[in-house]
Amino acid sequence: MIQKILTSLKLPLVFVQGVYFFNKMKKLADPDGSRTGIAGQGQTIKLLVIGDSSALGVGCKKMEETSTGVLVKQLSATYQVNYHICAFTGYTTAQILAAVKQLPLTPFDYVVISVGSNDIVKGNSLKKWKQHSDALHAYIEKNFNPKKILMSAIPPFQKLPTLPYLMRHYLAERSQSMNYYLMAHSHT
Repeated sequence: MIQKILTSLKLPLVFVQGVYFFNKMKKLADPDGSRTGIAGQGQTIKLLVIGDSSALGVGCKKMEETSTGVLVKQLSATYQVNYHICAFTGYTTAQILAAVKQLPLTPFDYVVISVGSNDIVKGNSLKKWKQHSDALHAYIEKNFNPKKILMSAIPPFQKLPTLPYLMRHYLAERSQSMNYYLMAHSHT
């Protein structure tokens, strides 16, 4: 109870810090390269990567340098990887779900999901995020029938020294709560 009161008292200052910081922050470009493709030879696996700027690899110059690009390269040493990236800078989980619903309904063997950072930054409630996250999982399971869904943890805001202290602390608390939920509610 005391923690909730203290958090409520910090919110106005965190809000002001956030507005200032995000208005001054340099916007990073999306990486160059295709969001769909085929790489390697061997048994075919179909990979879908869903998410926000983390999944997209914003900050990298080329798609091959992103975490998805590295994953595709490593898998393509053994498999033929048919990959599709459905990721957008600034999207919340609800917006990502809406984008995923526009994809053709084809099966994927593996789905990698990286969502939540923008829900935190945009002040979406944990309850709403849980609802959207669960809806995203349910939609993926029903419509893409993956063998495995892999969830990426929400980035550790506490390790971002460029964020003002109070804002970093507040965002870190929220990301930790969301990561605990992800660990406790792993779907597949």
